[in-house]
Amino acid sequence: MGIIKDLKNGKRLMNESMAKSDILLELTEDDKRHIRDKLLLMFKDIKRVCEKHSITYFLVYGSAIGAVRHKGFIPWDDDLDIGMPRKDYRKFQSVFEEELGKKYILSAPNYSQNAKTRFPKILLKGSHFREIVDSQNPDLQCLFLDIFILDNLPDNSFEFKKKGYLCNFYEFIAGQVLLYENKDELVKQVYSSMGKLNYLIRMMIGFVFSFKSSSKWCDLVDKTIQYDDETTKRVGFPTGRKHYFGDFFERNEVLPVSYGTFEGIEVPLFHDADICLRKLYGDYMKIPPIEKRERHFIREFDLHD
Repeated sequence: MGIIKDLKNGKRLMNESMAKSDILLELTEDDKRHIRDKLLLMFKDIKRVCEKHSITYFLVYGSAIGAVRHKGFIPWDDDLDIGMPRKDYRKFQSVFEEELGKKYILSAPNYSQNAKTRFPKILLKGSHFREIVDSQNPDLQCLFLDIFILDNLPDNSFEFKKKGYLCNFYEFIAGQVLLYENKDELVKQVYSSMGKLNYLIRMMIGFVFSFKSSSKWCDLVDKTIQYDDETTKRVGFPTGRKHYFGDFFERNEVLPVSYGTFEGIEVPLFHDADICLRKLYGDYMKIPPIEKRERHFIREFDLHD
């Protein structure tokens, strides 16, 4: 049972392991400030397009905590997360190339041929940013901003569980195939630091299911998640940090959006940000001790300024 738990908690274990290692680059405070400046410019472009086309969007996860607790980025953070209801995301897809295609790439399941992950990423063209497990395509090795799609969840308990277990299975397989496809000496070092058996099992699963590419598995995740009944009581982010059974809310807790401030900009948030953030994080207003703060480790980056 221990190895199964480790496989499910790979990101947390990897961060803990990397904090004790010098294998990867840990961003300096100057690096983080530089990245945050770029992300804020990206966000402003997305905000402009969403408001022009009446597309609902809002800050989620650490970005939402930042808006509520710090009125901007969490001081030690260096990413930005946006949520969009499924129907609004479809509209965003339809206008993306015309409005944003000159500066950005939308890497997303069932949209681009080589989706990097199970959820959409907006990539900044001309930048260079490599995560630990990243696409081998240099055009996709870019600074990114994440979009998490807010999906309707079935009210029927059996249907909810059936869809949830299937989605979580496909997500897990997609992750291991992505790891297998992009394995190199650094990936081996990083994942072996969590335990050699952990790494070998991941490689074995990735090999067995590599009859489909990771992007095709991500397409399958995205198709399986979708549920077009907008009268359901619950909504959630099935590709979020706690997956299908963790990141869900009552519909009226999320929409319609409320507003807050982020780096001097008015931004949309969850309808009841306090309830939603407490469900996700518990006492989110309490500043975590240094050793509990999430840290991001990467291979390399160059923003070409």
